Amino acid sequence: MTVILQTRNLYKTYDKKVKAVQGIDLEIKNGEVFGLLGPNGAGKTTLIKMLVGILKPDKGEILFNGIKLNGTTELKGLIGYAPQELVFYPFLTVLENMQLFASLYSIKNARKRIDEILELFQLTELSKRQAEKMSGGQKRRLNIALSLLHSPQILFLDEPSSGMDPQSRNVLWESVEQLKEKEGVTILLSTHLMEVADKLSDRVAIIDHGKVLTVGTPDELKSKHASIETVEIQFAKNISPLIQEKITLQLKDKYEQLSTANDRFFIKTKNGLKAISDIMKTIESLAVLSYLQDIQLRLGTLEDVFLNLTGKELRENNFSFGGDRR
Repeated sequence: MTVILQTRNLYKTYDKKVKAVQGIDLEIKNGEVFGLLGPNGAGKTTLIKMLVGILKPDKGEILFNGIKLNGTTELKGLIGYAPQELVFYPFLTVLENMQLFASLYSIKNARKRIDEILELFQLTELSKRQAEKMSGGQKRRLNIALSLLHSPQILFLDEPSSGMDPQSRNVLWESVEQLKEKEGVTILLSTHLMEVADKLSDRVAIIDHGKVLTVGTPDELKSKHASIETVEIQFAKNISPLIQEKITLQLKDKYEQLSTANDRFFIKTKNGLKAISDIMKTIESLAVLSYLQDIQLRLGTLEDVFLNLTGKELRENNFSFGGDRR
């Protein structure tokens, strides 16, 4: 797979103090969905703004299809950009916005292309609705649809699901998946929803304090940095403290990383399936199987990856992919 976008030793500082981006090296491959993951203030939005030509790097290079970029005019028509801010005209209808943007890009067979994009983002039935009267999720979909009209080679989505309800998010992400399949466009995506990053991204870069900590497929990152699995055991609420103590003593002999919360037990291990088998044998030997209500295995997540790399909880840091001001 060829490299469509590359950064070399990219730096950006604000007010001579805030180091937003510090020596970032990235390679985005043609046709992939590349996710940017990090807390607020990590430098993701600054990075995207440099990649699309809005900001000029203090140092470093940006290469598009192997050619070093020297200005924004070189990117015109080659990229699509859907920022966090809504970029359409609220007093125009969906169709009128589409027609206006199509004319700005001098798109041939504009009506055919508009119909394709409206269908892709489930906006066909809303084509005559005034943009300002749409829901938040519908506005976000229109925002992305407009950035895709001219068939760009690479699409930048900065926090596209911001402010959406779960149902609207699902519609949006379905559209993104179809977009990858039907259009074959390369997508650089920032999102605060880790399950979405895990599901949609071919590769993910984890960023903190303006630096890339690691890059890889979600499975690679979890295997390397979050190999510990968690077994959660839930017992009936009427289980006695004495029985709980017996179970705890038995399990602590085998598992040092054991914690409890009311009627739940949590065990961290590198082999969750084997642990479940051993736990069931222990429960049966204690004759307390009737108290068992549920047992689940939770695999490592991208949040665990971030925690292991930085020592910080993503949620504690108001985690998001593109929500930083810089």
